[in-house]
Amino acid sequence: MTLRPDAALQSRSPVVSYSVHTIGGPDGDKTFDVAAAADGTATAELTIDGINGERVDVTSKSANGWLSDPAFWGIDYDTTPTVASAVYPENGSGGGAGVPGTFTFTPKVQGVASYTYSFDTEPEVTVAAGAAGTADIDWTPPSDGSYGLQVYATTRSGIQLATYYYSFTVD
Repeated sequence: MTLRPDAALQSRSPVVSYSVHTIGGPDGDKTFDVAAAADGTATAELTIDGINGERVDVTSKSANGWLSDPAFWGIDYDTTPTVASAVYPENGSGGGAGVPGTFTFTPKVQGVASYTYSFDTEPEVTVAAGAAGTADIDWTPPSDGSYGLQVYATTRSGIQLATYYYSFTVD
């Protein structure tokens, strides 16, 4: 990320440093300072790896001690897995009590090692992802009615991604 001062500000009192604050990363929020070159520019190297995106707030400090208002940049992205079932379609109805259905989990990001899922109040179960990052699970509903499936992926580096909520009705 290249940081540049406002030209009018730079001519009055040169920018000497920037304070960079990242929000939403997997290791929590972080703040670090970056020294500015004589022309007021600076470069900060960032890894944007929050599970839903990240935000970066930057303030500048001028030679006379003045601190700027923060400028910000952010990005949002979807790391939830895609969930599909032919027997129990999302937000639809199908199957029946005692009728097994297959649910397919497909990643939206690379490097998925496993999926952890649960149906309503059942305990969580973790299954390994295949070579393409997908996984299939079979589940048989005990009775008719509305159900919810919660599932999240975990990457090979151990990062737990965002949870997807899949709702359906058993006929």
